[in-house]
Amino acid sequence: MLRRSVKLVALVLSLLAMTSHVSAQTYKFTATNNNDLDKQVEAILQLFSSLAGAGFVNTAELHSLGGVDIGLRSIFAVVPDEFKDVIPRNTSGINIKDPLEGTDTVPLPFLNASVGLPANFEVLGRVFYFPLGDEPTDGSVTFLGGALKYGLLRGSLTLPDITVLVGYQTFIVPDAYDFGTVKTFSFKGYASKDLGFATLYAGGGLDRTSLELKKERIPFPLPPDFNSDYDGSHTHGTVGLTIKPIPFLRVNADYNFGEFPNFTIGANLSIR
Repeated sequence: MLRRSVKLVALVLSLLAMTSHVSAQTYKFTATNNNDLDKQVEAILQLFSSLAGAGFVNTAELHSLGGVDIGLRSIFAVVPDEFKDVIPRNTSGINIKDPLEGTDTVPLPFLNASVGLPANFEVLGRVFYFPLGDEPTDGSVTFLGGALKYGLLRGSLTLPDITVLVGYQTFIVPDAYDFGTVKTFSFKGYASKDLGFATLYAGGGLDRTSLELKKERIPFPLPPDFNSDYDGSHTHGTVGLTIKPIPFLRVNADYNFGEFPNFTIGANLSIR
């Protein structure tokens, strides 16, 4: 029985520390058994999978060789009601805090940049930085992600652009929080149609998120059957619209549907 505060779940939340709603400083957890901890971590990993698997594109059209795109996007994950109460209340008087209780949305803003490569390829990078406290010594969490895109079809007057991509995202955390690693691999496909003043795009795919815990770094005794590896695959679909209010500026919004639905807004300077 784990009747102490589970710092490990606080770690996972620190990895997902997007706002004061979901951070290591906001939540303290008490788990009474491995099933409770599993439910907490798995709910959070589903949330992370939703965030990490969104915001890859604002069109399926790739940049030409040397073309660049840079800007800011923000993903807002909507937490369904069923994920706010994944842990049943304990009748023995031990309070078990749901990690997403009281949280309606979780945002993830990040900087992103793309560069066109030869042979219908394009590379994307994105980064998000979040301090864990007011003092420099508190450290920070850095979200790093990227994707390699390949254009299967170049659009024309009658045909859409079609692009597939493979993405990877992970976190860099302070040594004090380095109890494990979380990462997501994404496999996506998108199609878009340029209407001149706007671009419609849609797509979807699979996001596989895993958490591997470093038992030797956890600062309290663990039961022999403690689960140190979590992983899950989640599918998401996307529909979106990009407008071009002035030359070289693209503003987009899309909706991503899945277990944790989310929506993305962004603005990018693009030289194609």
